[in-house]
Amino acid sequence: MFAGASTSHLLAALLALTISIASASINTTNTNQCVCGYQDPTTNAVYTDAIIVYFNETTAIDHHLFSLSDFEHTKEKSWSSIYKQGAKPLNAVIGNGGALPWQYAFDGNQTNLELWVDSSQPNHLVNGAWMRSVRQDILYGTFRSSMRSPQQWIGGSSLGMRLDYNDSMSLEIDMLNMNDPKNAMIASVVNGEWPTYDIGVNYTVLEKGNATLPPLRPWDFIDLRFDWAEDNVNFWVGKNNTRSVTKKDRTLPTVPQPLSFRHWSTGNTLTMEGPPINRSVGNVQYVRAFFNSSLMTAEKHAEFDDRCQAVKACSVNDISLRGSTSFTEAATIPYKEPTIDSHIRTAAGIVAGVFSTFGIIALLNALIRRTPWHKLKALGVVHRSEPAPEGKTLYEGPVKKAAISIPQIVKDGVNMSIPRRRKSSAVVSQSQEALTGVSDKDQAVSTATSRPYCPPPSAPLSRAPSYPKLTPAPSYRTLREGATPSMSGTDTPMTPLPSYPSHLRLNETVNLPNEEDFNHNLKTAGDARSISPLDTASESDEKIKRISPVDHLARNSYIDHIPRNPFEDDDDSRPQTPNLFTKHKATNAEQGGHFEGALQEKADNKQISFRDQKGAPKDIGPISPATTPGIQEALTTGVVPISQPKTAAPQTKRIDHLAGFVALSCIGVTFRHFSLTFWPYVTEGAGFTKHFQADTWIAYILGPYILTPLWIGPFFVTSCRFLSARYLKNGKLSDIAQKVLLRGPRMLIPCFIFMTLEYFLISLGTTASLEWLPSISYSTWPYVTPQPNFGVFLNEMVELSYLIPNAAPEVINHYCVGVLWTIPVQHFFSYVTLLAAVMVRDIKAPWKRMTFYFFAIFFGWYASSWSACHWMGLMLTDLDLTYDWIKWTQARPRYLYPLLTLCFAVGLVSPLTLLFNSEIFYYSFMSYENAIHPDAITGQPILFTKTGLVYPDYFTPSLALLLFSTSLQIIVEMSTWVQWIFSLKVLTKLHPYIMTIYLIHGFVFWSIGAWLAVKLSSNGLPYEAVLLVVALVCYILIILGAWLISPLIEFTTQSAMKNIWRWAVDEPVPHRLTVAPFSKALVLDRGAEAKEGKMDA
Repeated sequence: MFAGASTSHLLAALLALTISIASASINTTNTNQCVCGYQDPTTNAVYTDAIIVYFNETTAIDHHLFSLSDFEHTKEKSWSSIYKQGAKPLNAVIGNGGALPWQYAFDGNQTNLELWVDSSQPNHLVNGAWMRSVRQDILYGTFRSSMRSPQQWIGGSSLGMRLDYNDSMSLEIDMLNMNDPKNAMIASVVNGEWPTYDIGVNYTVLEKGNATLPPLRPWDFIDLRFDWAEDNVNFWVGKNNTRSVTKKDRTLPTVPQPLSFRHWSTGNTLTMEGPPINRSVGNVQYVRAFFNSSLMTAEKHAEFDDRCQAVKACSVNDISLRGSTSFTEAATIPYKEPTIDSHIRTAAGIVAGVFSTFGIIALLNALIRRTPWHKLKALGVVHRSEPAPEGKTLYEGPVKKAAISIPQIVKDGVNMSIPRRRKSSAVVSQSQEALTGVSDKDQAVSTATSRPYCPPPSAPLSRAPSYPKLTPAPSYRTLREGATPSMSGTDTPMTPLPSYPSHLRLNETVNLPNEEDFNHNLKTAGDARSISPLDTASESDEKIKRISPVDHLARNSYIDHIPRNPFEDDDDSRPQTPNLFTKHKATNAEQGGHFEGALQEKADNKQISFRDQKGAPKDIGPISPATTPGIQEALTTGVVPISQPKTAAPQTKRIDHLAGFVALSCIGVTFRHFSLTFWPYVTEGAGFTKHFQADTWIAYILGPYILTPLWIGPFFVTSCRFLSARYLKNGKLSDIAQKVLLRGPRMLIPCFIFMTLEYFLISLGTTASLEWLPSISYSTWPYVTPQPNFGVFLNEMVELSYLIPNAAPEVINHYCVGVLWTIPVQHFFSYVTLLAAVMVRDIKAPWKRMTFYFFAIFFGWYASSWSACHWMGLMLTDLDLTYDWIKWTQARPRYLYPLLTLCFAVGLVSPLTLLFNSEIFYYSFMSYENAIHPDAITGQPILFTKTGLVYPDYFTPSLALLLFSTSLQIIVEMSTWVQWIFSLKVLTKLHPYIMTIYLIHGFVFWSIGAWLAVKLSSNGLPYEAVLLVVALVCYILIILGAWLISPLIEFTTQSAMKNIWRWAVDEPVPHRLTVAPFSKALVLDRGAEAKEGKMDA
């Protein structure tokens, strides 16, 4: 009896199963269930089409509705994904093999759709499952499913239901199990936004529930849903609306797209984590999608409305609905956005190209015509002097007096000779235009010997013939070291001096003052250098250039108070950036002539004053050139061409081994950034980022020393020498004032230039390949985005100027590699160093001074302040310049070798602290050292706060960095062998370009380097070849870029600093009315005069 009953029950079960399978098969192909669509009772929205599938009612995936993807990505677009995504059809099956025993108690032994994810392969490929609807015409609707999350403690992955057209048009609801179950969540994502906890619900919240959300079992099947309308999107977990997004909040998808289910993992460290250690499964129980078709025209909509006015639509909440609506072949074609009419863009591009061409041609024309080719030619050729007319030659011996033809101003019947300024050179003259204020390019007064020139009767008195041989007007301001002329060799003429009612007599001569007269009129010019040599025009130059007079009082004041070189933030030990237009100083011997040599020797620290010359009219001020000494101001005609001496190379002093040391530190910084971008394991020594088996051993050697972050320390220590050396030598506060005024512009102007450049370049998408790079290089360190708008860019510029360390400026996320965090450190502590130098110099007792240094360094380190590095650099500079400790120690081997041994030991040991933080030793020395410092809020050691052991931020100093920088600095200053190495030309020649290299190397790595790495790797090139090619290309471009850009940046910076210094020390030009020389009444009374005229009429 029982056997028969059991047999009958078994037959009944088999029959029911057969019927259900058949009905399920029929339901999945039936397309005419609800001819008038489906209505949502909550929103009253009506949808015309549906896809309804219950996977527990079928044994196979209906390929008329869904397709299974089969692919392997060679790259992945994500800032934090170091694994590549793949999909295999075998990973999507109908069954229940992945259910855990405890899940049977809740779900029973029901079949469902299983989507599996495999563990990662050696090439960082993770194969998952991806099921996509065949229909591509889905536009607006409600999409519902019951899904079970991947299980806990298996490894992070994502199970999601999504509509996706592209990265910027998508809707997605994801179940993220994470590596740690406490962080698991359900995320609701619109248009590929970053899945954060603000747009999701944590599993712990689901499990506990709240007033609006009943408790749910997050590791079991959960009903998920999102409703997509034209003006809003709503996400649902269970019966709770967890997120609502409207058009006012953000852009919503507006194009048709397919519905898909996928289970995948890319190891994204900020979202899903993972990938799974072993195979992981996610389950889907059913799919209920109700939507409209993008293929439905207005006529079809009208027909649908007419047909269904009296017919009630099916409810989307009716769980008895089965099957899917029919569709045509057109519904399977992916949507393509209409092409934008490109005719307007083409026309705009042509116009922009034409005008850009004109602009480039104009710039090239100006460069060619205004470049001082005669100066470049004079660098290698010594011009011979041509014989003067009528046998007159240039004086070569001592000259007491010389006659010169010069206009005489007759005022009120009195002859007044205009005193002439002279320099240590041959006979020269001022232009008539500068003397009279008459603007005429043909107007000039010739220079001659004792015999005056008389114009022919036909020539007007206001004119004199021009001569093809031109001599530059002399400059009487003191030459400052490093001053450069303008690119063109001349200046734009300024407003001439006012003219006076007089007539000119060109047939009279005046006697030039003799040597004693010159010496009498020279006055001290402070810490100025020698007067620049006379500039002469080339023999081919036939144009007369005008002088540019300016206010002489401001100029004389400027000369008296200007330091030696106000446009350099460094002392003599720092080399200058090579500049094509740099003026070279020539020696007295090269100038030729005893007269010139004598004047040059006595005029080194003098300037010429003609305020009290006899015969000078009281209302005519002296004429002073307007530009920097050495810059050609104006040209006057000359009878005798002056030979062009061969200029000598600039005699600039510098400490080559320090220059090479800083250059090596800069290169070390670029090596570390290259490694962090393209080869992360050898730098970090942790994580699943290995490319080669040898990475572990390379990390032992290259990581702590060559790729160490400690290379940034020597920049701070060495910069103190450049800042304080001059003041510690001479004790002049003017040197401190110069540094205080110009240090900021000297550092910030190049940064602003490169910030602006990268602002536009990044906005143009030059770093677009960087987002694909993590899946190639396995490094999640690179990250950069353009500023949202120009206002943010301006705010970041201001912040960079005034930020007080320790803090990272916001610009680091919008600037490649983020090296600009060091600029506030150098900027802020430059002033600390300058004030410290003033303070320390007043401490006379050596033991008191050293004790002061010790406490300043110790408390700076304890306070986690970068001041410790700068105080250490100042102390080493002071020991050298004040106490001469380097020579003293080098002369005593018993002290030298123990000191060098100690410094070598410290320099070798301090970088090893980075190994302790890696997975090699599993001990974070940096965290323990950071725990000693006080907490900024409580003042207690960080170890005793809630934070506990925390690895310090990258912009925070450490003891290892201080010891490493100090030991290397002492070694470089003490060891002659090390000095010889750092003095090699290959290093010293890089020093003038280190600022440019420091600022541009990140952009090269993250633009061209990233693009090249992604391109080569996607084409199947082995990664060792990719590294080699990328490194070679990047460093060639960096060197070429630095060589081309540095002179331009330096020229711009020097010009800006020159103006800043001039604005600071020059007296402002007196205000002059717009209507001068007339009164305001000329304009203000014009209406009254017109009115009076009408009344008179």
